[in-house]
This record gives sequence, C-alpha cells and structure tokens, in this order.
Amino acid sequence: MRFLFPFFSIFFLFPSCKNVQTVKHNISEESSENPLEIPRLPDAKEIEAIMQEIIDLPELQPFYHPDKPNRLPVVFMRNDVFPYKVNLLKFGERVEFIEPSEQVGHYFLVEEFEIKKDTVEFGLMYDIEGVMVVGNFIRNNRGWRIDDYQLIEKKHVLLPDLKYPYETLDGWLTLTTQPQELLEKLGEPEKIGSKEDWTDAEDVFTRPWHYVSKGIKLTMNYENHDDPMKIYKIEIIKPSELKTSKNIGIGSVRKEVETAYAGMIDEGYSLNDSIIVVRSIYGGIVFKMEIDKVKSICIGEMAE
Repeated sequence: MRFLFPFFSIFFLFPSCKNVQTVKHNISEESSENPLEIPRLPDAKEIEAIMQEIIDLPELQPFYHPDKPNRLPVVFMRNDVFPYKVNLLKFGERVEFIEPSEQVGHYFLVEEFEIKKDTVEFGLMYDIEGVMVVGNFIRNNRGWRIDDYQLIEKKHVLLPDLKYPYETLDGWLTLTTQPQELLEKLGEPEKIGSKEDWTDAEDVFTRPWHYVSKGIKLTMNYENHDDPMKIYKIEIIKPSELKTSKNIGIGSVRKEVETAYAGMIDEGYSLNDSIIVVRSIYGGIVFKMEIDKVKSICIGEMAE
C-alpha cells in the first residue's frame, strides 16, 4: 500500500514547532509567460542540481555539525518518494544513500518530492536535529530556481529506536527468516503472485506469497532471477493467530498497542484512528485499526 499525503500535510508532522524561517525569492519577472510554451519536466541532471541546492540552503547549514563524530558523510535514506539516483557532494564528500535496513544514527529523509509541470515541491527531514525544510522550485527562462521555502524546527525528542528487522512473530517469523524455514513451518504458498513487480527504491523484483487460510501474505524480493528470495514485507490479517514479541495480534485493542510500543509510535503518520505507525512507514510496523481493534499488521517498508 502506498501512503500518499498532500503537500500541505507535511506541516502536521511538527505539531510543536519552536521556530519557522521563511524565505521568499522574487523571480516571477523571470518566469516564462509564453502561453504556447510546453511545460517540461526536469531531467536527471536538473533533479540532481535541485537536490544539491536544497542541501546547500544557508538556513540548513547550522544543523549539519560536521565537527561531531559520525556526522560525515551526509546520509540519505532511500525510499519511493525519491527514487532518483543522484550524485551529491557535501563538505567535500559524496553523499551516501542507504537502505532502510541499514543502521545509522543520522540520515536525511525525503518526505515529499512532487513534480508538477513547471514546479517541484519538496520536503526534506533531518530527524536527528529535529528540523525539516519544505518549499518549491519553479522553472523560468533561466532554468529551475527555488521560489520559496520554510525551515521548521521542532522540539526534538529522541525516541527509542526499533532496529531492523523491527519485529518477530511467534518467535520465528521475521524479515530475516530464510525461505527454507518458511516452507518447513508454513508449507508451500497457497498462491503466488502471477507477476513480478520492480521496486525502484530497492532495485529489486518483488512477488507475493499468499497463505490465505493462515491469514499471511509475504512479499518476497530478489535482484536477479537466479538469486535466493528474501522477505521484503510481512502482512497478517484474520484468521492469523500470530503475535508480535509484545503479544500484539489480530484483535488486540488500541490501548494494548499504544502501551506495548510506547515511545516508538510515529505520531506524524498515525494521523487518524485507522492506523498506528511504529518507527516509520519506511521501515517499521503498521497496525491497521477497525473500531479500535487491530485488523492487520504489516512489518517492513510500507511507503510503496
């Protein structure tokens, strides 16, 4: 499932903002006013230049702290919001892009990168510093230029981290469980997806394994057809009786979930009564709720 939020929803991720800096660039006189001109989307080099300009914004520089241990190189977490492969430089070093399964203490996350004709709207979060920058670029007759942006600070609270593979069901089923163990304990899948899908953010193929009678769906992935499969995502629904390491399963009530995962719930994405996100949609656990009871549990990366 893909979580898509309109651009303005980003602001709700920071309900306790302590500082907002707004910068507006007056470039309207440079914009193309030719009504016959066909809108052109940015190419790969232009996307790279846009991202470089974002990370070089003056207001963002005080939050890098290159003098602190383990802050260099600058790191970005890969996700489907920003699937582009770009080469960025910061403090003379190449910016690294890592997978959600990799563990680092600091990273940027692209929350929004939406291309619309002659505009690009962006949102970039640096959680370790409790700061986010949101804004937009527009294309004029000189190329792509930043129009305006805001840097938003929040009162940062360091939450306990939930490490990969995030959770284990019934003491054995997790994202690192090997296919052979799956077959030994669950048997052959009752249904295998009829087609494989390519996941840009991970550069892998995915194909679902369905255990319908057990209420289990496993999304398997592999880079090449000869490679062994790995579990990319686990989803359980009724009639599954599997439970997490904190004894949460299908039918558990909201209070039990909130108590079991206290301090690890992402309030920014848990926006309504129908979903509870533990850690992140880019790597964690999502509990879908119905009438304050757990309807389904998903472990892995949900932002697809």
